[in-house]
Amino acid sequence: MTIYSILRAFSIWAIMYSQNRNMTVVYSRGMISICQRLLTFMSKEDAFWVLVGMAKSLKRLFCVENKPEDNYVHNCPLISRKMSLKNELTIINCLIKVHYPETFQHLKSLGMPLEWYFEWPLQSMYAECFSSDVVLRLWDMIILSASNAENQKRALWWLLAIPLYMIKINNFLILRTHDPQTIKELLVKATGAMVYAPSDFIQDLLQIIKSVFVESESVLTRILKNDDANQLEKMRYDVESAFLRDNHASQEVSKKLARDIL
Repeated sequence: MTIYSILRAFSIWAIMYSQNRNMTVVYSRGMISICQRLLTFMSKEDAFWVLVGMAKSLKRLFCVENKPEDNYVHNCPLISRKMSLKNELTIINCLIKVHYPETFQHLKSLGMPLEWYFEWPLQSMYAECFSSDVVLRLWDMIILSASNAENQKRALWWLLAIPLYMIKINNFLILRTHDPQTIKELLVKATGAMVYAPSDFIQDLLQIIKSVFVESESVLTRILKNDDANQLEKMRYDVESAFLRDNHASQEVSKKLARDIL
């Protein structure tokens, strides 16, 4: 009932906050995990206000832009919530393809989209992935980075660096595992078990952020720096088109090989 009370109060606040704004605060399952973590060391009132602070600081994860269309289908919070994480999950997909191409192909070959492995951790801001001291230190860095509009993209860097960290420390086992559910548990539970020093974890993430988002000047990095949703959507389309072309070319090669053998 405590979590229900917090989320009920949050929904009332969200309606009031969204009025006269071009965005809507929407619910996600990850809020339950966030509340559960907060309630382990603070009162429900404090947990409510921390959740409000997260929603206001991290609008990319908690809010969706209002659509100009009046049709209910376009404005349904349940549909919009799935759309709100689409860009972030697309970026994660691209980052893995760029930095861990062998792992990318292996995960694709197992039949599950890469988004399936990381959507829940991202929704819950990794509340169930690490111990409380690690999670709180991570949240401090994310919220501190999102404290003003100019640094919003830096908060996104912290969120996107963690999937790369998960793959980095588990890559050997991932490439030798062929069950998607086992890999998903490996990414979350095994990573959480290996991370026990918040300071070391933050330093490792900083190294990833520096190498991927700061020093690298790839197309993906330039898009992230611009932080433009339209560009991200175009990038998603380009990546999917490129994947389809590569897949078609691979099929043609396989067919030619089969014809030569036969």
